[in-house]
Amino acid sequence: DLVTADRPLAVGVDLEYRAALGRSPAAGGESLALVVRGTDDTVLRCMIPGGAVGLSMQSLRMLRVSHADRADMFEHLLDAPLLESPDGPRPLWTFLDYNAHSLVFLDVPGCLRGLARQRDPGDGHVRPEFWSSSARPARSARTGDGGRIAVPPYIEGVASEVRDAVGDAEDFSFVEYGSRQGYLSAQVAQWFPKATVVSIDSDRRNVKRHYDLLRAAGIENNIVGSTSLEETIGHLAKSPEFFQYQVLHDVLRELLPTQRTRQDFARLLGKAVAMGIHTFLSLPSEAQFSLAFSLLFEDREVLEEEADLTWQSLRSVGAGGDDSLAQSLFAPVAHPAELFSGMWRTFLEDVLEYRSLKRVRISMARNVRDAAYDTALLVLEDMERHVNHHYQSEKDGHERKYELHHERGDTYLLRAEDGSRIEYDTFGISLITLVRLGLPPAVMDELYNQFITIPLYEDNTPWNIQYHAGALQYVDKDSMEVTYENTAPYLYQTILAFMNYERTMKDFGRCFAHAPVRYGVPFVGNCVRSAVQFSCKTVEHPVPCADGKCHATFLDCLKSVRLREVQAAGEDAFSDHFRSSVRRLGVEGGDPVLSTAPDVPSTTLVWS
Repeated sequence: DLVTADRPLAVGVDLEYRAALGRSPAAGGESLALVVRGTDDTVLRCMIPGGAVGLSMQSLRMLRVSHADRADMFEHLLDAPLLESPDGPRPLWTFLDYNAHSLVFLDVPGCLRGLARQRDPGDGHVRPEFWSSSARPARSARTGDGGRIAVPPYIEGVASEVRDAVGDAEDFSFVEYGSRQGYLSAQVAQWFPKATVVSIDSDRRNVKRHYDLLRAAGIENNIVGSTSLEETIGHLAKSPEFFQYQVLHDVLRELLPTQRTRQDFARLLGKAVAMGIHTFLSLPSEAQFSLAFSLLFEDREVLEEEADLTWQSLRSVGAGGDDSLAQSLFAPVAHPAELFSGMWRTFLEDVLEYRSLKRVRISMARNVRDAAYDTALLVLEDMERHVNHHYQSEKDGHERKYELHHERGDTYLLRAEDGSRIEYDTFGISLITLVRLGLPPAVMDELYNQFITIPLYEDNTPWNIQYHAGALQYVDKDSMEVTYENTAPYLYQTILAFMNYERTMKDFGRCFAHAPVRYGVPFVGNCVRSAVQFSCKTVEHPVPCADGKCHATFLDCLKSVRLREVQAAGEDAFSDHFRSSVRRLGVEGGDPVLSTAPDVPSTTLVWS
């Protein structure tokens, strides 16, 4: 690319290419160098890695590369360290390597300046700073001294912003979407051992590395699932799950490419934001975005002007003089350009149109450790969304609906059927959600170990079990006051007693069809199905009876029905002993009428 450039190299600067026959580039058989001849006839070479032998951004722009290819290159540029050098990237020194389909960024001007300032050049070879989008630094799990986590600068910056937002709180919920190898989640979990930290990544290899990191650091309050990000957000938005803090990485790459229209993207992002009080969105910084855009989409005249400046600067360096690279149109100090200043706030205000979001406060912050990223903090001030009973409740046949509200710092559910209010006083994530997030078998085994130690409550279903600070706990407010540990040992005897009673009822010819009991619980409604159907909705009196009332068991129903038969037939038809026995059991006038079938007169009993 450099050899065929249409501009002659300045006096004092030349290009040298060497190839040793029979030797591969990997073995050092090829080299590319900028040769600088000093005024004292010394020759210094700025060595360029073989991977940089490709097409420069300058030439690609001149060749009018297609928009699709430029879009792909633009995505790579957003990862490049464009802002690390005060001179910024140069279109002539930023190459596209088609073999590796990656971008290579070289600080060649900086290398030349170093050569010019060198008093003792040694072997006369200096290598410039080198970066490739296909050879990023390794992200293997690692911990520092004492088990403390050593995190990349970008993650460290986001983590510090999360810590500032959390403040003095210790017990809170945190979810990270696109957690990769888990640096951020692990760091938050280590800082706040009482917090509930949930991580989601679609790559199972990342999940494995994440758990390796947690084990190495001794962290127990971070759980990691492996599911599709888009699908997970969709299911969570329809569930009553709600978090206090959440982080979405790479919104432009993870969410935007999966959506067909702007409206689809706005809806998906709105769903995600509606799931947490504080949402951190990681975005390329406005300066990074502006600079990358300029490299690919600047006018041809601008690039020609930049090329002139580049060659003049190199000639100045080759002659041992000062360079003028700081004046470059691509220097970081020139960005963001006016077009991109404030772009993310405008963008978010424009796309956050999801119907559940009544009022959202938006603030922007520069990542304190990595200038290539900005962080948007979105705080819910008023939110309302309609939700189902639990995560993917349609799989379990649950049809109950709720309204989830967050307003003025208060979070609660309103049950649609009766308007009852359920406060969010403990934040975590339900067991049913975790089970459906694709947890590794070993993690499922650990959750099972915890589950079997929970006391026996009335409703130990997975949507009533919450993962909180690394442990499972029962959270159903309707039934958490009573446990059945003491009565459980008598369950077998009780069921056997009901079975034997039913057997004798059949011998009397008095066992009719079984009454429909809510949730299909067996035995308690046996033999007493009535012709007029109605339902009983309380656990204290679940059996619909032919007397139009709801009773605790079929035994109470049978006695009540028999007493009414006595009353209908006349007192003389039955002995005093029977009537007094029934009254002594508290059946006559007895159980509260929780549901009544209006078409059944009190003295008329109809069995099915």
